[in-house]
Amino acid sequence: MKRKFLFTVFIMVFCVNAHASKVTVEKTQAPDSYLTNREILCTIDFAANSTHLSPDARILLSRHVPQLKQVDLNTKIIRIEGFASPEGDKEMNYRLSIERARAVESFLRLDHGVSLDQYITGYGPTVAAEIPAAGTRRVEIAIYDNPWNQQDVPVQTTGKQ
Repeated sequence: MKRKFLFTVFIMVFCVNAHASKVTVEKTQAPDSYLTNREILCTIDFAANSTHLSPDARILLSRHVPQLKQVDLNTKIIRIEGFASPEGDKEMNYRLSIERARAVESFLRLDHGVSLDQYITGYGPTVAAEIPAAGTRRVEIAIYDNPWNQQDVPVQTTGKQ
């Protein structure tokens, strides 16, 4: 209970400070064009309440390793996006979605040496209404256009080039 109270106070202070100070950011690309330039490289399905990569999932991921290693991080962003079905506890589903994304990232890094500067995120049970629940238990490896001018903001990668 104390954690929730402290978190609420933190959010309130953050929102007040963020609202009180104006930050100007140069817009280099419209947000909607960033989101519409999303390419799903592959989708990995998971069993209910599981973060375990099946043998089929490992094979599928392994097939996409060459493509991942060729992504130009000056022009593209790789995101490993986890999802969970809407049944059950909402907080647990968010954690499950993040753990699924981590399982994919760990497999790529440990088994294939893919060490890109990718972003891992979990969306929890956030899904489109037309997707059946089984299809929501997944991880998508998505590639986006990089909206930042990379000549102004140099990118350092930790992986092999």
